[in-house]
Amino acid sequence: MLEVEPRDLVGRTLTGATAGWFVMDAANVRDLVHVWIRVDGFGSMRCHTLSGIRLYRSSPHAHYEVPEFGAKVNIEDMAPEPLAGLVGHEIVRVTPLTCRAHGAEAGFVLETTGGSVVIAEVGDGLLIGDWADGRRWAELGLDPA
Repeated sequence: MLEVEPRDLVGRTLTGATAGWFVMDAANVRDLVHVWIRVDGFGSMRCHTLSGIRLYRSSPHAHYEVPEFGAKVNIEDMAPEPLAGLVGHEIVRVTPLTCRAHGAEAGFVLETTGGSVVIAEVGDGLLIGDWADGRRWAELGLDPA
């Protein structure tokens, strides 16, 4: 897999996204575990959680079972909110986010002509949310780098 630097997305258009959801029907659980963003000129890139968010050129994979948890991962060709509202907009800035507790990069703010969204790894989870919700990100220990 070829890694892409998030700052290299500036000036490009976000053209879509695909989400992977961990689903455990018996416990009414639906958690975001994978996201692939599509950007003009780059194609599909997986936002991989591995000591922070890394972007790798990669196509979404198929649904799969997680039998040890009685669960499955469903892949949906649609962006989770609020990322969905930014599809079709130009990326104007990418700001790295640092985890206060570890001093390490934990994600980034993707700023577009239509708004801004955070894509970050917090704890063991992938989070996507509106950057305007600054209190939420501060409580999670994330600061702009």
